[in-house]
Amino acid sequence: MTMEEVFRRFVLGENHAQMPSSPQLVQNFAKEGVRWLKAGMPILPQEVAQERLAICKSCEFYVGERCSKCGCQMRVKTTLATSACPIGKWGQATEKMVPIETQTNPPAS
Repeated sequence: MTMEEVFRRFVLGENHAQMPSSPQLVQNFAKEGVRWLKAGMPILPQEVAQERLAICKSCEFYVGERCSKCGCQMRVKTTLATSACPIGKWGQATEKMVPIETQTNPPAS
């Protein structure tokens, strides 16, 4: 057993032992973040995010608020219009799921 496996199993608990490795978690997070930033940081309406999260919660890979396939925090990932389930249970936003525009600066008056 590697040191990472020992740490995950005995320090973080059994649920974390099922998650992707730390380097894979970083890679997954970076890919999701870059995709989201390039798209203009769109988030979905709350109803759509809740539907996605409900699908996740019924999935066998949902472990302690996270997906054991990608390692993502699902309360966050389900709100991002550019995200998709790693096993295809839900995909990126479609025209029916119009993303909410994010504003960093208020409109000029």
